[in-house]
Amino acid sequence: MYLIKIIQYARDDPLYKNSFFLMLNSALTSVLGFIFITIVTRLYTTTDVGLFSAIVSAAGLLAVFSRLGFDIGLIRFLPESREPENLINSCFTVSGIVALLFAVIFLAGINFWSPALEFIRGDVKFLFLFIMVTILTVISGLQMNIFVGRRSTEYLVVRNIINNLLRFIFAVLFAGVGLLGIFSAHVIGIFLSLFIASFVLIQKVEPKYFPTPMIKRELINDIFHYSIGNHAAGILTTGQILILPLMVVNMLGAEDAAYFYVVWAISQIIFASHGAIATSFFAEGSNRPEKFYKSARKSLEFAYLLLIPIAIGVFLLGSKVLLIFGETYSEHATKLLWIFALSSFPLAFDEIFINVKRVEKDLKSINFYIGISAISVITFCYLFMIKFGLIGVGFGWLASKSIVMLIIISTMLARRFYCLRH
Repeated sequence: MYLIKIIQYARDDPLYKNSFFLMLNSALTSVLGFIFITIVTRLYTTTDVGLFSAIVSAAGLLAVFSRLGFDIGLIRFLPESREPENLINSCFTVSGIVALLFAVIFLAGINFWSPALEFIRGDVKFLFLFIMVTILTVISGLQMNIFVGRRSTEYLVVRNIINNLLRFIFAVLFAGVGLLGIFSAHVIGIFLSLFIASFVLIQKVEPKYFPTPMIKRELINDIFHYSIGNHAAGILTTGQILILPLMVVNMLGAEDAAYFYVVWAISQIIFASHGAIATSFFAEGSNRPEKFYKSARKSLEFAYLLLIPIAIGVFLLGSKVLLIFGETYSEHATKLLWIFALSSFPLAFDEIFINVKRVEKDLKSINFYIGISAISVITFCYLFMIKFGLIGVGFGWLASKSIVMLIIISTMLARRFYCLRH
């Protein structure tokens, strides 16, 4: 019954078709990412895996600050740009320079930001790789939204498949090197996949494109106000995701960070389903604003239609899935996975509502709700980790997403009541 209804949705409406292909892309790349995690948990120690997750999260967090909102701006403005190839290169160049500056600042004060990663500054190999992966992560995020904005996500999945294949090939080859081996495999995979995307795949959607460092000021100015307005929301949204591994490794240690890393990676696969629907809704709403309120309701219904069987599957099979990584992962992390699966319901509601505000260009509301989410995630996860340990991260995440959903619903009901009275 569920499967038939999902197929009908995907067949009858462009919104659902785009959502379906985005989810398909996420599923294919997630499977390869799952293989990568399986390999590293088998070939490397839990300490190496935990530190690796913290390093990648730190680089990702810096990359979020460095995008300046251009990732969202490209989706919104690339289709109408008169010089799309120059707009892309200008966004890449500006964000890359900012990423370099943030990486240097982070490394200079790493004993303050993340004492568990202080060893990076004392090893030139880790130092170079960290700066490189920070810049590459920025470019990767901007590249992704070029394909999303052009509704050509099939090229995005090609890039991501290449990235993941290279990552686990080099992870096997570098198994004897320890933490440096995992990190090097990760960096090589990103670099080569971005290189192929820049010289081959982007030309499929932008035939005149050629990667060239440049800053064309008038093009940047065209999207800067909208992009920077979304930048704070982007920092708060992705930042709360990336800061959790850093909090776990610094508060609970590298071993618990490894357990969290595996569960968090699986949870991102679950979150990707409604994330794809929300992204598709944003793209459709930007092109067909006259129908986007109706599309929002359909998107939420479609998201819950998918999440119900997914959540049931996680509760029934989650412990067995975690056995793939080892008995200790199943023993220490199953309940945490259950909580994250449950949190996908309020999170789906929050994401779709935020994208309604994005189409409306209501930046004030976007930053307000995402700000509440970020503050509550950090606060509750910190307090619950002190009280409950690793599972406290799940309690904090679920509580924060539920609070945001309740605030949104309360605001909507209050406005409806006000309109009825006036």
